[in-house]
Amino acid sequence: MSKIEFDPFKEARKNAHIWRGENAIIWYNERLDGSFSVLTLYDFGDKKRRIFLEVNDKNQRVEFRNDELSDLQFRNLSREIEVVEKFIANSERFTGTVPF
Repeated sequence: MSKIEFDPFKEARKNAHIWRGENAIIWYNERLDGSFSVLTLYDFGDKKRRIFLEVNDKNQRVEFRNDELSDLQFRNLSREIEVVEKFIANSERFTGTVPF
């Protein structure tokens, strides 16, 4: 019986990118099936907005949203992005594979 190995950190580094600007955060995430999403958060002080685009060729679907967010929603999404940033940054230190 042969052993299949998978390195989840390699794929995370390759397929997720986060850029921070003065008033915006952009999170690009490409999935293993070729679909991708782009989430952009804007902080205009009194107004917080989210622009979301997802493209999935396999399901022939495109989803686009442009929403105003509450402060709580904005903070929660910002925290989620921070977790992903830490994961990407820390994955640089890991090597090896995870048995599959």
